[in-house]
Amino acid sequence: MPESSPRPVLIWGSAPAPGLEAFEAALAPHAGGPLRRLPPASSRAVLADALAQAQALIVEPAAPGAPPGGRPSPGGRPSPGGRPSPGAPPLSTVLAAAMQARVPVIDRGWADPGRLAALMPFDGPARDATVPIVIEADPARGLAGLLGRALAGACPGVARLSLVVVAGARAWSAAHGPGALRYWLEATRRAVPGALIEGEWRRVPVRHAPVHVFAPPLGRRRAFLFLSADLRGLAGALPGLTHLTLGRCGFGPRLDYGVAPLGRLLAGLGLGAVADRMMRALAPARDDTGLMLHAIAEDGAGTPLGTVSVSHPDPAVLEAAVCAHALEAARAGAGAPGVAPLGLWADPPAFLATLKTHGVRVIS
Repeated sequence: MPESSPRPVLIWGSAPAPGLEAFEAALAPHAGGPLRRLPPASSRAVLADALAQAQALIVEPAAPGAPPGGRPSPGGRPSPGGRPSPGAPPLSTVLAAAMQARVPVIDRGWADPGRLAALMPFDGPARDATVPIVIEADPARGLAGLLGRALAGACPGVARLSLVVVAGARAWSAAHGPGALRYWLEATRRAVPGALIEGEWRRVPVRHAPVHVFAPPLGRRRAFLFLSADLRGLAGALPGLTHLTLGRCGFGPRLDYGVAPLGRLLAGLGLGAVADRMMRALAPARDDTGLMLHAIAEDGAGTPLGTVSVSHPDPAVLEAAVCAHALEAARAGAGAPGVAPLGLWADPPAFLATLKTHGVRVIS
């Protein structure tokens, strides 16, 4: 491939099929070349050929620890969003092929301990191949970390950072189709609750989760705190922080406390579709927020220093914009090689500038 040609970049995720299709449609105009999804049950040779030809390749690998075919092992749990297609290649196979082809990897998956255990052995090979493996490349985690870094750089004296992810139930469901609200429920149920409080990492029970007040129609939303791969790294990059939280807001009191607990139970029993229908039916009629990331910086006394918000009425567009910038940055050779969370790998000012070109609203 000529040096002047964009290098192919591999993207994968574990979104429900309708959500993946919406993501593909939003990403295609910005992929920099042919956008191709790897068919299920593809051989390693087919994967290698696709890596050599596509400018952006979407692969949905089997969950780490799953046997061949993509189905979880007994007692195991698939990644949020449902099981990959039967015959999906194992994560290690995808990574090995990408490193052999010297292809940067953009991973949209949730970096839980199992996924991290599968990713980290490829840190050395990625450094040897001088390509990045960018993990947690989605708004709920990677973009939140980028906003935190941007705000800390603009506000000297930051001691407390609150990062919040907000989605409207109806807009989220409309953008991602059946199973989308179940995805949100399952991701929240699987998340490890925790935050940096008074300089120490602590588990934060749901009953102690903070409440944020937004402009109508959002109103009061409780943010369920959870840990991500880049949260500890963000604290290390900003040593003056004493408080650091990342919260996923619910859909409002009626859904959070009335329907969601039952929905989580139903999802755990394999009746997630029933939970999804219940939530869609009871979602507020005006809850068309889309997807929003909000960051708040305060000093040690809790005095506000600044805020930044990123939002789009179509969640799929914001998700695709995040990956589009990661694609562009990887092709340009930006960022260090090796395994790194998006929130620590990308350059915040350049990232926010690119989001604006995709029609994403950025307010600071």
